[in-house]
Amino acid sequence: MSFLQSFFFEYGYYAVFSVLVLCGMGLPLPEDITLVTAGIISALGEKNVHIMLVVAYFGVLAGDWMMYIIGWRFGPHLRKSRWFSKLLTPKRMLQTETLFLRYGSRLVFIARFLPGLRAPIYVMTGITRRISFWQFTLMDGLAALFSIPIFVYIGFYGAENGEWMMKKMHEFKYLTIAIFIALAAFIIYYLWRRKRRIAFFRTTRARLRAQHKENKPV
Repeated sequence: MSFLQSFFFEYGYYAVFSVLVLCGMGLPLPEDITLVTAGIISALGEKNVHIMLVVAYFGVLAGDWMMYIIGWRFGPHLRKSRWFSKLLTPKRMLQTETLFLRYGSRLVFIARFLPGLRAPIYVMTGITRRISFWQFTLMDGLAALFSIPIFVYIGFYGAENGEWMMKKMHEFKYLTIAIFIALAAFIIYYLWRRKRRIAFFRTTRARLRAQHKENKPV
């Protein structure tokens, strides 16, 4: 984190935006650490934390847009590239396709809280073209509105109290996991109810047709 602080102090908003774009494209640097560091330099330096929040928000979105566009533009050719094979291993590929089948477009929202699968899911969203760019932006943007401000403001208010800051980061991670589990449970329950409702309607319609045939005069 000390290196990031020095780099961000030196280049300010541009550095934060650039690093977050690279994080979105698979840079092996935790996005939450970058966001917290952006908040810290806002508190210790001369950067406005609210402007920093906007810069961080669009930096995150830009990185996600790049992954979607790469998948949409290059599609099947990516499977042959060495970079893509490292980003989307066969195991991750299988996990991503399974999640797509289960959650559909809602997966884009959920993916924001899945650091290991986020980039592969966004690339796969572009490859499959299951949803439009604007739908992708809406789902991703809504999820980002929830997570990004929390990390930036944790860094801002905890800049001079490292123990408090680390405690809040861990608390938020647990909260995120709990919200994800609750969201996944709700989606599963909704799909289960929908499946039962469809089965009920089909059974009822079949029974009514059978009764209609029995009552129909010969």
